[in-house]
Amino acid sequence: DGKIVSGKGGEVGVSGFTVTGLAADTATAYGLEKGGQFTLSSGRIQIGGTPDTELGALNLDPGFFERGGFAGFGLTALTQLTFAEGVQIKPRVKNRELQPGYMLHTTGSRIKDFSRVVTRDDQLRQAANLALAARQEGAGEILIGQGARIDADPKAKITLEARNLIDIQGRITAPGGTITALLNSSGGERGNPSNLWLGKEAV
Repeated sequence: DGKIVSGKGGEVGVSGFTVTGLAADTATAYGLEKGGQFTLSSGRIQIGGTPDTELGALNLDPGFFERGGFAGFGLTALTQLTFAEGVQIKPRVKNRELQPGYMLHTTGSRIKDFSRVVTRDDQLRQAANLALAARQEGAGEILIGQGARIDADPKAKITLEARNLIDIQGRITAPGGTITALLNSSGGERGNPSNLWLGKEAV
């Protein structure tokens, strides 16, 4: 009947102590309606700044959070997850938009052959959520460097969960959304609150 049922993007997960080769076009999950979900686990994760050369380190560029069509990012480090000083990320969902003449394509055609990738206006764009975690008992740390910024869309959900330390010296914004920082020791118990540090620019 010529109708296209629009859905959400898929789910992509990458996990390993040492993850390499995660480039701009490695993982995508564009949808016509809703964005996909991306989960990543590595020994160490750093966003921006001078590359981390420690064993198990994965370095991501800030633009990673504006590509791929993802509406949810879940990043989990074993020991340390770091936003370098001065780095700025703006998690954004990109969608596919149908081009004129799409109804002329036969069933089974690749959607990318009759669509383009767009960033919708602020009022129409789905918010991209961000979940950050550092899970090793006694060593898991999340560090948001001085001058670093996480600028999420309105109504986005930002969560930070670590076993040992959360140090936010940069700034996190999610207008009308939620920002949660939680220290968890083993067994789900709350960690030492003195290991949760907020700088003057934190929120």
